[in-house]
Amino acid sequence: MRYPQAFLTLQLTFAQKMAQLARQPYQDSVRVHTALYRIFGLDWDLNPAHPVWQEYLQGLPLLYQAQRVSDWTYNFYQTHIQAIPEYPLPTWGCFSYDYTEETQTVHLHFANLDYSGYGPLSQQRLEARRADLWSLFMHIKRFHPQAVSVQGSSWLYNRTAYTRLFPPVYGQSARPGQQGLIGRGLWGQFLRHDERLNDVLAAQFLQQVSQLQDAEQYIQCFPYLLMTTQAPIDVFYTFYGIKG
Repeated sequence: MRYPQAFLTLQLTFAQKMAQLARQPYQDSVRVHTALYRIFGLDWDLNPAHPVWQEYLQGLPLLYQAQRVSDWTYNFYQTHIQAIPEYPLPTWGCFSYDYTEETQTVHLHFANLDYSGYGPLSQQRLEARRADLWSLFMHIKRFHPQAVSVQGSSWLYNRTAYTRLFPPVYGQSARPGQQGLIGRGLWGQFLRHDERLNDVLAAQFLQQVSQLQDAEQYIQCFPYLLMTTQAPIDVFYTFYGIKG
């Protein structure tokens, strides 16, 4: 996915508000209150001394100037986009996973890798997504037979179009998780399947941001919360008809 400028600008506007409320430098707010550090392909450590981040900061004004900040950020992103991994994990259609041996847990990931022209979670692509998951869990059954549970973390668990792909008990387990800003799991709600900004949700968000009085209450600005889920892996094998 290639992010539109409006998506980056949305986060920059939020960072400006958070900088004001938290009384911190704008450049620091951009690093810890947006997903830009990760969008630029950098690690989770948020190291402010990283050469790529330092290069970005050289063109970022110390004081917020909306259009200049937006243009510089998008141009920087466009310039460095070829060096950013498109998707780092093996995929089964729109899905991938991490496996943690210590806890014997599968962590599911979703990305819009459907190029049919329909939304990846649309009714037209329902069977394709279920086929993705059947293939993924066949792979897990073969290569991680000791796995005991499956976890997820995304705003998408607020949507029936997503949870219907999984065993009911998994979707029903959804609970608000840690509402982190540096990952893309929370910000993804503002993107349409065609890679454009969701103008309706963005307008709702910006309205709430403009009225925000307490930085610690920032999550109230987001239309959807990031939800976490968990269920035994056996219910997935049963749901997808995987035996043996």
